[in-house]
Amino acid sequence: QIKERTVINLAVLRAWLPKSVEALANYDRRTFAADLTAGLTVGMVALPLAYVAACFFSKRREWAWRTHRFTLPSGRLALAQLGLSSLNWALIGAIVWQLMPRELGFGTVLATQLSAAVIAVPTHVPGGLGVLEAVYVAVLGARVPTTSLIAALLAFRALYYVLPLAVAAALHLALELGARRRRKNKVNPTLPAA
Repeated sequence: QIKERTVINLAVLRAWLPKSVEALANYDRRTFAADLTAGLTVGMVALPLAYVAACFFSKRREWAWRTHRFTLPSGRLALAQLGLSSLNWALIGAIVWQLMPRELGFGTVLATQLSAAVIAVPTHVPGGLGVLEAVYVAVLGARVPTTSLIAALLAFRALYYVLPLAVAAALHLALELGARRRRKNKVNPTLPAA
């Protein structure tokens, strides 16, 4: 049985671990000069490494902060979280990259996507609506036409949010209609013809 605090722990770490791995993967000496960027990158890499190390080596499995209690998963589960969440963000980046103008490289699009995700967290805007677009325009607007960026991001939102919602709604409707039909047949079973 998964405890509520473990589920919360998994959800928070699923969002932050891959960003740390991607920050390390996109390390570029020319753009690493700013102290703030360097500190954030080091922090984004160090935090999940400390988390994974704690999951493997900590004798204390439960932690508390204010009114929240956290249970550390096993080291293997922490590595699985890191791997799956990194794959998730890489796939999101690949979808956005396929929709972007060709002159943008995958690393550039992925780094921009991850930056937008980090910036969107404190805004509490569902899906980072507007934040994602603003970050892309601010970061890449000088390299490609803004209209191309916005069009690609609208297509991404349609594929990533609207399409799954439409499929789920259609499946839900089909299941509900099937259940209604079964209930009706149970109440009024038809008699076989004589």
